[in-house]
Amino acid sequence: KETKERVAVKKMTITRKNKVHLETELEIHKDSSNHPNVVRILETYLVEDAKRQEVWVVLEFLEYGSLTETLT
Repeated sequence: KETKERVAVKKMTITRKNKVHLETELEIHKDSSNHPNVVRILETYLVEDAKRQEVWVVLEFLEYGSLTETLT
């Protein structure tokens, strides 16, 4: 869907090794997304082609960059 809202997109490749971990991480993140100190997940998309699967997570845009950048 198209809006004028700025967002961040996190793209993660899904492998046999990390599939369960990614599913768990996304579920935990969605459950805590209403907390004021946690970035909100707006949408998730499964993107597939013949070579790989990715999950694209659309997050609210943080004006000051990543937490790592802010802390260092």
